[in-house]
Order: sequence, then structure tokens, then C-alpha cells
Amino acid sequence: IRDFSVSTPFTVASDVDMNLVTKLKEEQSEYPCVNITTEYFRQYPQGTLAAHLLGRIGKISSDEYAELKDQGYKMSDEVGKQGIEKEFETFLKGTDGYKSLVQTPDSGKDPVPGNYVVLTLDSRLQAVLEQSLGQTIEEIRSRGGDPSEKSGGDAYCGAAVVMNPKNGEVLAMASWPTFDPATFNENYNALA
Repeated sequence: IRDFSVSTPFTVASDVDMNLVTKLKEEQSEYPCVNITTEYFRQYPQGTLAAHLLGRIGKISSDEYAELKDQGYKMSDEVGKQGIEKEFETFLKGTDGYKSLVQTPDSGKDPVPGNYVVLTLDSRLQAVLEQSLGQTIEEIRSRGGDPSEKSGGDAYCGAAVVMNPKNGEVLAMASWPTFDPATFNENYNALA
């Protein structure tokens, strides 16, 4: 399913215990097809800040692979699934590198980082907008009321946008409830 081959490895486990890494390295002759590598992962240093706007990444699907394979994507890649991550996926993706186990004049190629996107968001304004939106929704819901009368008892979500009226730049854009893009896949059932 993931197009496994020598040039397209399959990750069996991530973030494994150092004892397992040591054991596999000590017994490499018993597991000749197992490689231990360092993987890079996306970090979200601001946590949930602008999560809906920035989006998230996840394992490439077979449909996405069919569309992107001619652009250098592999079935083991992660791609943008929502938001800016998805919209600018092919712009943000770099080029994979490799190292050959056999030393030849062409025994490796350094990876090339992708491009980056600069947004007009003001992170402090974004944080204030998200906090205010969440507090306002909680306040409306706490007043109670009959949901059929649209009095606010059923308030559980909302959105807000702040734009610069001079040029139309989006300075902040919030949606509530929010999520942590770093743990979205693991917490999918609870979030759904």
C-alpha cells in the first residue's frame, strides 16, 4: 500500500525507546533490513495558536499520492491536510536527500529545504482574538436558555476575523473550538 522498496522505506515505529535502538544496533546482523534513522517532524511552537488557519500534516493518502507522485512524493511522505499546510504543500516541500551505503563518487545527495510562507498575522492579536472568542462563547453558553429559541444555550462554536481596512490583510483569524495540530492525528476521535 505504501509502495515499499529499498528507496522508499517504511516506518515501523517512531519515537522508540533507546533500549530498543541499542538492541537493534547490537544485533544488526540478525535484522539486516532494519535501519534506524533520525526523522524530522513538524513542530508547532505556538501550540494551538492559529491552528485552523495553519492547518496540519498527515500521511499521504493513495489519492494524494496518485496526484503528487510525479512531483517527487513517496508513499511514506507526510503532506499538508488542511489550511496553509495543504494550500502551499508543493511550495513548502523540499527535495529529499540520500546517503548510499556503498561509497562511490555519487554516494549521496544533500536534502534541499522547501520554501516558506510569510503571513500577515499578528501573533499577539491572534492570541487575544482566540482567547476572547473562546471566553465569549463560554459566556453565552453559560447563560443557558432553550436551544430551539436560539438564546445561546447551545453555543459551542464560532469564528472571527480581524482585517486591516487599509489593505485587506488578515491580521487575525480564529475559530472555536480549536485543536493542537501536533496531536491532531492521535486525538482525532476525541476531537471529532
